[in-house]
Amino acid sequence: MDEASPRELFHYTSIEKFFKIVTNKSLWLFDIHKLNDSEEVIYFVKQYSEKWFREVCKEKNIEFSQDDCDNLYLYPDKPYIFCMSEARDLLSQWRGYADDGYGVSLGLSYSELFKMQNLSSNVMLNKIQYGQDFSHITFDIRKEIEDYLINKNPAIYQHIKLALSILGTWHKNDAFIEEKEWRLVFNSTYHSDSMCYDNSEDEYKMNCLQFLPVRGDFRGYYALSISEKANVITSVRLGPKCKCTLSEMRDFLMTNGFDNVDISRSTIPYI
Repeated sequence: MDEASPRELFHYTSIEKFFKIVTNKSLWLFDIHKLNDSEEVIYFVKQYSEKWFREVCKEKNIEFSQDDCDNLYLYPDKPYIFCMSEARDLLSQWRGYADDGYGVSLGLSYSELFKMQNLSSNVMLNKIQYGQDFSHITFDIRKEIEDYLINKNPAIYQHIKLALSILGTWHKNDAFIEEKEWRLVFNSTYHSDSMCYDNSEDEYKMNCLQFLPVRGDFRGYYALSISEKANVITSVRLGPKCKCTLSEMRDFLMTNGFDNVDISRSTIPYI
């Protein structure tokens, strides 16, 4: 774990969704293709897959095929994400993600979130990269593209699709840099119901795929169960419009087994 990592990360949400997190003792990771961020992933795959395919074709004197690129963003792979911010009390986050300020900012221990990666190689905690500098990943992707174009191996192509879909969850337009976002990302490609388990001794466990009905559609999610003893919930900040009192919030958390949680109210004057 990097020494420069934040002590806490903050999940902005409505009071209703916060209630479910606490009473169900789980963090819900949703299918990114059913969230507002889905277009960003598709944009990333469309823009950079074609760029890299064309560059490799030119370097290796291979005929470029548009189909190779078009099929990439029709990927079946579904990353599931849980979004957080380094900012505890940010107006744009209250407006956009916490019911216009009626919700809460849920503080989560970075060190405990980091441990969740030990569940499997399919769980990753990543800081969002803003802008269009992908020099840190270009070499690996280009090497796989080169291997595919030379050998036309379908397995390599599927791996490129998977890699691009996951990389798309780590990058956003720099217009959103204020959010200072982090994501807990779960790759469901190699996960099945047979991998779900129930062991009360575990601090964290990934449950099986579930669905919620949302406005004429189904929204898939995985519930990552958390144990009270894990101390993952470190703080709760009430939004600028939240009607709940500090004592009510403290009683609610203690009733559900979450003690020693720092509770405060937003200092932003937003009515």
